Amino acid sequence: MGKRLGLPDHAVTIALAAALQESKLRNLDHGDLDSLGIFQQRPSQGWGTASQVMVPRYAAAAFYGRLAIVAGWQDMAVTDAAQAVQRSAGPDAYARWEPEARLLAQAVTGEVAAGLSCTFPRPAGNRPAASLPAAMAQELGSAPLG
Repeated sequence: MGKRLGLPDHAVTIALAAALQESKLRNLDHGDLDSLGIFQQRPSQGWGTASQVMVPRYAAAAFYGRLAIVAGWQDMAVTDAAQAVQRSAGPDAYARWEPEARLLAQAVTGEVAAGLSCTFPRPAGNRPAASLPAAMAQELGSAPLG
């Protein structure tokens, strides 16, 4: 999403650090007060409706939109930029996720060539589309990050 919006890789690292801290990249339907979604955004604080912040694409776009208006974010440390957007009660918490966020960002943005790949064996015969999530969970596992 960040690259599609024309933002540099640093923005993707910031977003990933925030999402890792807030939800460990899980789309949570609960949280502190009215916090929801991957970034634990609060509808009461103007992030969107409860339904909207539960859509990862919307939540990411909202995060990047707020990041883009933070003066000097491009030169900020990851934790400072994430805090400027999220306004967390634990402002330094994002720092612990920076190394992992940077590695993920390098892989998903193409900053590191072939940093991430995913292949599945070709199934024999036709499988119904409904079995895809089960096959992915079996192949990839379902353990949360962190």
